[in-house]
Amino acid sequence: MAIVNRNPVVTLTVGNRVHHGWTSVDIELNLDALSGGFNLALAHRWLENGVVRGFDLQEGDPCALAVDGEPLVTGYLVDVEPSYAGADHRIGVQGVDKAGDLVDCSAPIKDWHGRTLDQIARDICAPFGIAVHCLTDTGAAFPKFAANPGDTCGATLERLLRQRGLWAWSDGLGGLNIGAPAAGAAVDTLQKGDCILSAQGKRSMAERFSAYTVLGQHNPGAGEDEDEDDDGEFPKRHPEGHAADAGVRRYRPLIIVAEAEGGGPSFAVRAAFEARVRRAKGHKPVATVQSWHTRDGALWRPGQTVNLDDDWLGMSGPWLIANVALSQNSHSGSTAKLTLSKPEAFDLLPQPERPKKKGSDNDEEDD
Repeated sequence: MAIVNRNPVVTLTVGNRVHHGWTSVDIELNLDALSGGFNLALAHRWLENGVVRGFDLQEGDPCALAVDGEPLVTGYLVDVEPSYAGADHRIGVQGVDKAGDLVDCSAPIKDWHGRTLDQIARDICAPFGIAVHCLTDTGAAFPKFAANPGDTCGATLERLLRQRGLWAWSDGLGGLNIGAPAAGAAVDTLQKGDCILSAQGKRSMAERFSAYTVLGQHNPGAGEDEDEDDDGEFPKRHPEGHAADAGVRRYRPLIIVAEAEGGGPSFAVRAAFEARVRRAKGHKPVATVQSWHTRDGALWRPGQTVNLDDDWLGMSGPWLIANVALSQNSHSGSTAKLTLSKPEAFDLLPQPERPKKKGSDNDEEDD
């Protein structure tokens, strides 16, 4: 059964006015980005209930973009581009989620002591009117976390989240979700010869290796040195962990020096993580379908799970939707371009920051 191609109704609400009648629509939603966005084009005037209507849109206006009444992007107009050729007058409008300001604007120069991740995130986002929704446990309070002068709010949040192995993405309502993307129940099946208009796949070995070794840092103690042994090799004093990728059939070793000292088991976990995530990132299919909706009528959204069945791409099984690009124009109708990712590609290991050395700009620990 093919996906039903509906004619979605796209509305842009600015103030109390609802604008529609677009000649083209492009909407992009991402799981690995703080903000979604849209690009619309329309005739300057259109008929509404038999009456010619015009509009006045200003850059910076608060706005909400919805499809069939479901909000996808809630934020601000960034660009308004009027143009004409003869009697043909048109306007292009670009907008982003509220979280787009986090990407552009500088973080406050501030230290937080004894605050949890969600408390710090809410403190950073509050001046922008952005609500924060934590979808998972964010762990204990940080003894100290400091914003780096000149860093954006987005970069500061990313550094904060990295310490707990979490992601942040827009909820489409002007807020921010914090969590760990994972596979769930499939919302639909994408099958070659059924609902897929076009597809392309990438299966890459470029960043994959046959064997991974993670070395812990080691500082020789008193009386120790790093002299070679009788075989011309340095003695093994580094704690280490190992993992293998059976899918890499030739000899391709990779040695990674851990950023900080630690116990042996943690390095084995890091090695297994590198093998798993690099393998997952080496596979990236993209499928375009002739509908913005699943068979059950739900809009395609980042974070949904789909089953892929495509023998030509050589890829199958459950995949996360990492990116959704919705497009509507007179040439191709309403299409959805879905960039898929193995769930493991979104795995993150918590990475506590290393203590700053004495004499640096900040002598205290940031973790």
